[in-house]
Amino acid sequence: MHIYQYAEEFLSNNENRRKYRLYEKHLVFDCDAPKNIQEVIGLMKDFPNEYILDLSNLMFEPWLVMHYQNLKVENNCGERKIIKLMRDNLGVSRYTSKTKANPGTIGKQVSRLMVA
Repeated sequence: MHIYQYAEEFLSNNENRRKYRLYEKHLVFDCDAPKNIQEVIGLMKDFPNEYILDLSNLMFEPWLVMHYQNLKVENNCGERKIIKLMRDNLGVSRYTSKTKANPGTIGKQVSRLMVA
């Protein structure tokens, strides 16, 4: 719900709405989605911003990592390797649920893309 509300607030600004009017608007949820995911989906369908719902498969982290590293099945990219890549990229010794929920986590991932 927080993600949806943030997107709505962002797009309620006329300048943002004009600037991004031709862009697809995606809301991405981890497969361990919030309990109220049906409510969020209902809201998405009822508002004119035309959101596209993306759900991750098993883990959200591979999707983030794949933006800056080529992951191949033959390289055994299991959960442990993905978590190590996340720790390395974020510069943390432990990647916990608290780290994952930190508002800066995705920002750090995105900033890495802009530098690369």
